[in-house]
Amino acid sequence: MISKTILFCALALLPSAPQGVPPDQVPSKIHGFEGKSPARLSLTGSTVKGTASYQLADKTVQFLWEWEAAGPRPIQHSTQVEAVPFYPTEICQVGPGRVAVAGKRRSKTIIELWEFGSPVIPPAIISNTQQYIYPEINVPVASKTVLYEEAMVGRDIVSVMLHNPAPPASATASLFVQFFDSKDLYSLTYTADGSSTDPGVASCVCVRKSQPDPTIPVIPALSTHFETRWSAKHSAYGYVYVFVHPEVPALVLYDSNLDGILDSPGYLQLDDAAWESGNWGDLTTYLAAY
Repeated sequence: MISKTILFCALALLPSAPQGVPPDQVPSKIHGFEGKSPARLSLTGSTVKGTASYQLADKTVQFLWEWEAAGPRPIQHSTQVEAVPFYPTEICQVGPGRVAVAGKRRSKTIIELWEFGSPVIPPAIISNTQQYIYPEINVPVASKTVLYEEAMVGRDIVSVMLHNPAPPASATASLFVQFFDSKDLYSLTYTADGSSTDPGVASCVCVRKSQPDPTIPVIPALSTHFETRWSAKHSAYGYVYVFVHPEVPALVLYDSNLDGILDSPGYLQLDDAAWESGNWGDLTTYLAAY
């Protein structure tokens, strides 16, 4: 069970007014870009699973893999560290075998789609003293595709990314992305054209605003700086997108008919009592978690 008040570090609420694109510097840690809950990972056609996190100042992404091996200790763990040429600020799974990694490179905000190859699980080695030695595994990153790279006020620094399990027809990947400076939520969709020379087409469209707007639905609660987030499939609300801050009601956006488009108004604000009574923090109560 995930408790809003015990397991998460309290963060100060930050102002939501759009700021200018900052210069080439390390994004400040007070923004909460480090310390988020790890993203869950699964691989296509493999029992290997894992979690993904990142180190902002070190410019690295870390994967902690788990798999089963022969011998007296069947559950094994392995750590894989990948360097990136930007300051990472968010990571999430985009379906089996893929992750999106967002960060800041000079004045630009960047989002990459990584696709993993097949893991090779080495057999356990039995030493001369009959001790089992378990080699670590490495899951190759088969490709990296830039989905987004721009310097734009209102889209400066990715603070939240959430996997949309129902991308539009023919789309390769779909994400909901919240940018730090505006706190607005965008739908980022990528469609590959199948060519090795053309990276495909990505679109980034604002779907929810944090401040009053005459044309786009507004969710004032998006102005909170959320640290913990996940998407899942709920028995009553369909696809849900959960934002948690320990000091304010949790925010849940939902897509009840599973079409990949947020319902309108399509959100809940859950105080501590509603959070606990609905078991929203227990991932085992969901039909699936992403």
